[in-house]
Amino acid sequence: MAMNFSAWAMIFIRHIDKGKESTEWNLGGCLVGLGSSISGAIGGWMVSHFGFNPVFIGVGVIGLFATILLLFLRKEILKSTCFSI
Repeated sequence: MAMNFSAWAMIFIRHIDKGKESTEWNLGGCLVGLGSSISGAIGGWMVSHFGFNPVFIGVGVIGLFATILLLFLRKEILKSTCFSI
């Protein structure tokens, strides 16, 4: 999360509306907390029904899929930043 937060904050600041900074930061923080709590509840339900090993394997597969997807999208991601390939 420490590595993720700085990049997320940079993207969030880039797209924030002038004059609505406080509202959008508060909404962003609330939505992150809401998403974390919903994810925790779903994870708890899955562990109680399926056990830890299937949940850990599923999360690992989803993480690998997300990483591979980012590798395929790297040219698009770098185009939208100040870096170039």
